[in-house]
Amino acid sequence: MQIPLILTAVSLLLLILLWWAARTWLRPHGSGTVFYDGGCGFCQGWVRRLLTWDRASVLRFAPLHGAAWRESGATVTADSVVVITDDGRTLITWAAVRFLAGALGGPWRVGGWLLAIVPRGLGDFFYDRIAAVRHRLAKKPTGNCPLLTGEARKRFDLRA
Repeated sequence: MQIPLILTAVSLLLLILLWWAARTWLRPHGSGTVFYDGGCGFCQGWVRRLLTWDRASVLRFAPLHGAAWRESGATVTADSVVVITDDGRTLITWAAVRFLAGALGGPWRVGGWLLAIVPRGLGDFFYDRIAAVRHRLAKKPTGNCPLLTGEARKRFDLRA
């Protein structure tokens, strides 16, 4: 008779622990602006995915080589993705991917923890291989911004 009661109590404690973990450990961590290659269909596809996954709206977007990029004062040379965090860090390639996973929260944050296991040099190597062929993976878009409406459009700085 005692065992079912103990199992019920342990199960309840585990549920409370999971609820607490989801509210603290898995919430979005960090925010910033994602600068992307506006002339790349592959990059725009990933921007659309990030918009869908970013339920807390912690990310903003702007094309590389636009006014927001010039005003950022960033000194890195990049042609695919750069993240400038709200605390002033400039992240490129693998570091940017890892930051974005953490910024999204939820299961993506867990993915970010797993990506942290991959050495930066190895992550940059694979990132660079994909970046080199990204223009062949999707057709060239007609503009710098994915077709957006409403609230999502407010998160973009599309000044030329």
